Amino acid sequence: MTARPLLAVVTTAGDERIDWLRAGQALQRVLLVATAHGLRTSLLDQALDRPGPRARLGPGSCGAGHAQMVLRLGYGPEGPPSPRRAAQEAGTGRGHRAVSRPPTPPARTTPTASRSPRNVRPA
Repeated sequence: MTARPLLAVVTTAGDERIDWLRAGQALQRVLLVATAHGLRTSLLDQALDRPGPRARLGPGSCGAGHAQMVLRLGYGPEGPPSPRRAAQEAGTGRGHRAVSRPPTPPARTTPTASRSPRNVRPA
């Protein structure tokens, strides 16, 4: 890889939900491999937020299909660490707002009407 950063485009053959999922899985692998090799990455999704630029990156322009993500790969200084709460503060309500979760729905049971009764003899 050169000393200058490179741009990459994650594309899919289609543009449906399953394609978005697969693009996310591919992006996850790219980011993990890049990190393992000491590369820095930047997601440049602003280019895809508007129809015009996204169409210019679409089928036929970069050869492979629908653009799902644009990213920059290169070497550079390590950025500052992400802010984290101390482990003992996690879940205590200090430093973040409480989030209420909906109650867990009851487990579904299988209908018993399809089962044959045990103590009933056929007529």
